[in-house]
Amino acid sequence: MKVLENLLVSVLIICMLLSSCDKKGTDPKPALKEILTASKWQLNRVFMENPPGTGAIELTYTTFKSCELDDLFEFKADGSFTSDENGLPCIPVNNSIFFRLGGGSWSSSGDTSLRFQSGFLSHSYHIREFNKDWLDLTHISENYVGEKELYLYRFRAIH
Repeated sequence: MKVLENLLVSVLIICMLLSSCDKKGTDPKPALKEILTASKWQLNRVFMENPPGTGAIELTYTTFKSCELDDLFEFKADGSFTSDENGLPCIPVNNSIFFRLGGGSWSSSGDTSLRFQSGFLSHSYHIREFNKDWLDLTHISENYVGEKELYLYRFRAIH
C-alpha cells in the first residue's frame, strides 16, 4: 500500500512540474515600435469597404502604379521615417499619400494607431493587425456623396 501511495504522489508531483514549465511559443508579441524599426516596409495590397463592414474590394492595381508599389518605407527608432523610390521612380512625382509625405515623423498610440506627419500634412491610421512580416493600417473617410469608406493598407516587411 505504501508503494502505491508513493507512486501516486510521484505522479502528481511530475504532473505539477510539467504543467508549470514554460512552454515555447508563448513569448509575448513584440511592441509595434520594435517591429516597425526592424525592417523596411513596402505597400503590398489595398482594399476598400463601402460601407465599412461589408465585403472588401481590392484596389491595389487600380489605385497604385507599379512605381509606387516598389517604394520602401523605413521607420527609425528616433520617430522619423523615410521613403525610397527603390529603383522604379514615378515620373511625374506620384500623388499617393504615403509617397507625398516622402519622409517626416511617425508616432504611435500604444499598438492601436499610427500617425505620420510631414510639414503640414498629418495622417492617422488605425492598426488592425501587425507582426514581424506584415502591417495592416485602416482609415475611414467619406466619399464625394458623404458615405463612409474604409481603406485597408497592407504593408509587408522587407527583411
